[in-house]
Amino acid sequence: MFQSLTKERPLSKGNVSAEEKKQRFSLTTYVHFAPSFPLGSLLSAAVGKNFSYLYAELYKQGNVVSSGSISKLPLSGNMELNLKNTTLVEKIKTVLGLFDWRNFSFFKKIRFPNLEKGEYLVKIYKENPLFGKERKFIGFGVVDLKENETLHVFCRPEGSLEYNILDQNGRGIKGVKTFLIYNNVTVAEGLTDDNGSVVVKIPCSPFHPYTLRVLYTGFLVDEKEVRIRLKHHFKPLMEASSLSLYKLVLRVKDSWGLTPAVDLNPLLKSSKMFEPTSISAEKKSYGEYLFKGLYPSEYTVNLGYKSFVIKRNVTVNEDEVLEIVFPAEFNVDFELMNSYGLSLGDGKVILSRDGKNIEGETQNGEATFSVPPGLYNLKVVSDGKEVVKQTVDVRGNKEISIVTSKESIVHKTVFYIGVILAVAAILFMLWKRKLGIGVNLLTLAFVLVAMVSPWWILTGDNGTVETTTKTLLYPSEMATLTSSSSVSGGEVAAVPDVFITVLGLLLLLLIVASTLILLTLFLQKRMRISTISSVVAIALLIVTVVLFFYAMSQVTNIGVGSFSGNGDLDVTLPGEGGTVVLPCSWGPGVGFYLSIAAVLSLICLQLYKRKTG
Repeated sequence: MFQSLTKERPLSKGNVSAEEKKQRFSLTTYVHFAPSFPLGSLLSAAVGKNFSYLYAELYKQGNVVSSGSISKLPLSGNMELNLKNTTLVEKIKTVLGLFDWRNFSFFKKIRFPNLEKGEYLVKIYKENPLFGKERKFIGFGVVDLKENETLHVFCRPEGSLEYNILDQNGRGIKGVKTFLIYNNVTVAEGLTDDNGSVVVKIPCSPFHPYTLRVLYTGFLVDEKEVRIRLKHHFKPLMEASSLSLYKLVLRVKDSWGLTPAVDLNPLLKSSKMFEPTSISAEKKSYGEYLFKGLYPSEYTVNLGYKSFVIKRNVTVNEDEVLEIVFPAEFNVDFELMNSYGLSLGDGKVILSRDGKNIEGETQNGEATFSVPPGLYNLKVVSDGKEVVKQTVDVRGNKEISIVTSKESIVHKTVFYIGVILAVAAILFMLWKRKLGIGVNLLTLAFVLVAMVSPWWILTGDNGTVETTTKTLLYPSEMATLTSSSSVSGGEVAAVPDVFITVLGLLLLLLIVASTLILLTLFLQKRMRISTISSVVAIALLIVTVVLFFYAMSQVTNIGVGSFSGNGDLDVTLPGEGGTVVLPCSWGPGVGFYLSIAAVLSLICLQLYKRKTG
């Protein structure tokens, strides 16, 4: 009944209204029955001795908004003191000018200007008291400021209250909030230490009781009226209570029945709390959390990770164990490519974690899985061979593009066609003795193979890890493939869009050059047109080679430093994020050399034709 009624008590006073134009007021506080050394604060600062003086702190909603020393004669704004080369009269005038004589008062006072309206608490302290080293809390006053106000504070000796609280095993409870309240305003507060003890100091009030309110993790565990009498200036008022506290062990599994691989930050809340509070847990391991020292009540357990949040109700009146399944799953979209960056086609994707796995077939090189967050082992099998092996860290929805070790059927087919065409051209020249047709066929074979061959290549190997990066015209991209005994896979390198555009343009130039070479074969009898087609093809091939060299040099200057060379490079292991240093070499690839060979063969053919007439 006691706990049920506490939540009905108001936590704040007044109604919420629209923001009004803020007005500013002043509060003048007069302090009575509080003797101190005259000009104590000034003398303490000037001479370095501890003279007693009065000090005031102004609070609003529990926060200090202003403070200052209290005196009958306040200081003026001019604090410059220069007594050199002055007469006695001038020295006296200078010293007297330090004080604001117009605001002299027979009572000690302090003025707080420029205050917003609202409820304020003024606390009066005696600094450097005659007995004791700590300052004394000797008075307070409360005012609801709506206009310029005057407040009188009548000081009394400082008293104290000692509160002790133990659990059912006789151990002190740490962190219990203890409040002393006067007319619904908290005047003093404290927290219990490791022994469950706290001493709260407050002015003695033998005729007007304080309300002692004790909160533990938001629950109201004790509330009573207490009187701090004059005798409590010498010996604190003793109050004590005890609580039965329990623990809650929270065990969490994910939708696979495994320990979650992420921190779920569980919190406990309760509608029975007097002061809404979130109770955090001690993490014992992933998936196991311990709430200690719980007040017996009804709680709601909140678990969350990113956008997934679940809640479970639990009643704690003894040590409890609660098991929860956290159902969060995220989509992982795979885009799988062969070693040349084209779609993988058919394959099987296997994700495994802690002995459990899920597998699915790819469609046009794509596959999607929905899995709990965690670190997974990924395997991709195509045509009975493992073409990818790496780890995948799932912490949210993820899109992953992977270059596999599977060869490209398209590139292999075009390569073999080019080789067959080159052999046929050589045989044709040897058998038919027709150099023009043979050289054009051979050049066409060079260009055809160049279209599907790397134009620039980087290789590295240290005996356990090897890597290959190749720049292709078809598809227009730079693909990297890295493998070791434990991982294999790669990615399409991130390069500027303009470079990809240039690669596409070069492929188009090769196609046009191939068409012109093919046209030359059918126009052998039309010498003029045949010659023009051949010359244009030579020009296109030269432009292709030169443009590629320039564009690739711009990219390599930023990356590895030069178009060709060698040295040690940091290589990222696929799926692991770590790097390894490999001795590498890089330079032009087969496609680049074949294009140069095609240019030279066409030029030699034209020179031969001119010589033979």
